Amino acid sequence: MLKDFEKEIANFFGTEHAIVTGSGRIALQIALQSFELSEGNVIVPNLICSMVPQTIISTGLTPLLVDLNKDLSLNVDVLENEVNQNTKVLLVNYLYGCPTDDIKKLMIYLKDKNMLIIEDVAQAFGLKIKGKYAGTFGDFGILSFPKLFFPFFRGGAIITNDEKLARRAYSIRKKTQTKPNLFYIMAEYIYYRSMKHLPKVLKKRLTSINTTPRDSTKLYERKETSSPYHLQNLTNFETMIGIQTLHNLKRLIVSRQKIIEKIYSIILNSNNLHLKPLFPYRDDYLYFRIPVFVKNASIQKWRNSFYKQGEIINMIYRPLSNNTLLRHKCVLLKDYSNSEYLSANLLPLPVTPNVIKILKKLDTT
Repeated sequence: MLKDFEKEIANFFGTEHAIVTGSGRIALQIALQSFELSEGNVIVPNLICSMVPQTIISTGLTPLLVDLNKDLSLNVDVLENEVNQNTKVLLVNYLYGCPTDDIKKLMIYLKDKNMLIIEDVAQAFGLKIKGKYAGTFGDFGILSFPKLFFPFFRGGAIITNDEKLARRAYSIRKKTQTKPNLFYIMAEYIYYRSMKHLPKVLKKRLTSINTTPRDSTKLYERKETSSPYHLQNLTNFETMIGIQTLHNLKRLIVSRQKIIEKIYSIILNSNNLHLKPLFPYRDDYLYFRIPVFVKNASIQKWRNSFYKQGEIINMIYRPLSNNTLLRHKCVLLKDYSNSEYLSANLLPLPVTPNVIKILKKLDTT
């Protein structure tokens, strides 16, 4: 079943190979190890999940944090100044599922510099840029199933057209991924589902326990980046669901785009919400979150308003350059002003029917 799932993923993206893993984090780790680099810098956007630089560090490489443009794209001018003999890999991420329209230009420039390129499409599964799927421009594309469409709480994959890199990735997965252990998987699933139904006070308490500085310090010092269930292959049941989801993906994408259209319509036609989308509306965009600028109010005020209506707004990334537990492990530049601005003023709206109801209600109050 696993090979069938991999074949379906490769067919969907139009790539030669797909290698399924226990998580997107493990997929990134295997991709980096497949490059067989003993040292060097990996260019990483300053706004990204902290697990990305942690995974890079675990492979012996060093994250080089770069600022973003105000449209969340990588600043090519900064890249030109930072690409040197010690810069080995560029990691491109599509934050909130936002497209990078000049991705082809960026890839051509970096290929001329002999740079290896990984695309993190955890938040952009199914996104097309000028007729080509995100994740198929570079050497590797990294997928994470729990983010979009898939009813999973774990699982990831690597996609590539490079035969040599694919063989290495298959070999590494064979050594690191184990057979599924239902005890670990069910225990994690019960925790994952129960967190959604716990009382707010208890949920907040559990979340704070899991993110204390003491635990985080240990996290960045560890060589191992995953819990046991991440290191296990997907079960036949999970792969079967994955195959069925891929078969229904076009319908799911259309349904999601309709929700995006309604959210845009409410925001753009409102005189009371004072929200401004980062991008103009386009019917081919496929957001993981819709990024909007907040006017005349704090982001926290908006989060509280949604929270009272039963919608949690998360995925507000803080600049990694300000992370005191991580920055000493990275190469830092002088200017991160755009990252600071985006983090402070950008509100990522979930793409759900409930958000439509909440926006309508807030628009009339």
